[in-house]
Amino acid sequence: IYKNTYTKHDCRVIYTSVLIETSDKKFILGKMNTGTAFPHKLGFIGGGIDKNDIKGNSLDLEHNIKKEIFEELGIDVRNKSIVKELKPYLLKNGGENNFLSAIFKLDLLIDENKFRSIFNNYNQRLISEGEEPEIKSLTFIQADRKSVNEFINTDTSEKDSNVIPTLIAATS
Repeated sequence: IYKNTYTKHDCRVIYTSVLIETSDKKFILGKMNTGTAFPHKLGFIGGGIDKNDIKGNSLDLEHNIKKEIFEELGIDVRNKSIVKELKPYLLKNGGENNFLSAIFKLDLLIDENKFRSIFNNYNQRLISEGEEPEIKSLTFIQADRKSVNEFINTDTSEKDSNVIPTLIAATS
């Protein structure tokens, strides 16, 4: 159950997400599919921590985001023909659910068109195997302040609480 007020003793949820930028300088957002935890919500690729992300007494957040990128997009971040760099980027605190979010940055060596092709092929494969893809569709935003501001002011989609502050931080 979500509540509107929080205390310092509340249990906090931590999850990872990733700001993806194509080689032609576009940020990528995904719209969640119907059968997901946040249907139709627009956000970054990512997800919650599970037992496979715990290594000894530590959370392996990089393991988690790599897994989420592969599950949601079909991209293996070890593929150096596609991926330039994956790195920790921001830690976001708060939002409507008072979650902690470890945000990574993924710089790609491919442009929007190649990314769309990989994504569409991956989703078609999942559907042919009887699985519902987690990401229904993609939104691309030019990675500059003017385009981000235009997106913020005109896009009426329901968004994850990380989207706007992360896009602003990335273009400041």
